[in-house]
Amino acid sequence: MKKSAIIFLAFVLALATLLFSCKKNNPSSPSGITCTATITTTSTKTTSTATATPTSTATATPTVTATIDSGTVSGNLILPSAQPGTMYEVLIDTDMDFGNGITNMTIGYCGASANVPYSITAPAGTYYVYAVVKTVSCTTCPPEAGDYLGRVGSTYPAYPGSANVPVTNTVNLTGQDITMVQGVNNVTGSITTSANCDGKNMILIASTALDPNNGVFYDKVMTISGSTGTGPYTFNYSMLACFPGSFYFIVQVATDGHALPGAPEAGDFVGDTGPQTIDPTISNGPYNFTTIQE
Repeated sequence: MKKSAIIFLAFVLALATLLFSCKKNNPSSPSGITCTATITTTSTKTTSTATATPTSTATATPTVTATIDSGTVSGNLILPSAQPGTMYEVLIDTDMDFGNGITNMTIGYCGASANVPYSITAPAGTYYVYAVVKTVSCTTCPPEAGDYLGRVGSTYPAYPGSANVPVTNTVNLTGQDITMVQGVNNVTGSITTSANCDGKNMILIASTALDPNNGVFYDKVMTISGSTGTGPYTFNYSMLACFPGSFYFIVQVATDGHALPGAPEAGDFVGDTGPQTIDPTISNGPYNFTTIQE
């Protein structure tokens, strides 16, 4: 009996051990589904070939060479001293008359040297070549005393008796140096008015014609000062004439201060002389004006 009880107890213990060793495993949360995909890409490269198709055909055009119908004159303006930054003009013409126009002119500025190179062109022919270095006169004014003047073939105030510079088509005539000399006033005289015009503006004109609007060769604008007398009043003038010729001298005095040149207005004084033969190598005058009031 005792033996049977021991066997039964051993059986119960064995069964309990088996049951506890098989405990159910419950997850605390639902399990998710995980999918893993593997993608393999296959590409095929296609190569295309471009074919160029010309849209036009270039045609070579021959260059046309222009016929040169002028030549060049070149040389140096030779100054007594350098005039850096001062404007110069070189002119070429068939005569020495400003009134009928010029053939050509070149403008430049002096450098640090007393020798200033120049070059000027003209059609084939024979010419005068002359120059001015404008140390005193304005850039658009005729030469004044103090400017440097010169001509090819002579030393100012002398001048060639005829045109002396030959120009040949396509040829550069070199070595045509011009000795420059400072000009001085060589025309003098007096102007008489019936009223004291000190402080008024006047213009003195040298013209190849009596009409001051036609054939003007020289002109000089100045302010009157130093009148003498108690009426009529007289004051002296001087001007530079750098070319030979026959000229009328014409004066206009602006009594109301208006600008000159220009046609005289009522109240202005006007007068003229001439014609007078001018030689730049000597002192010319006195050429005296007795004016009338307009």
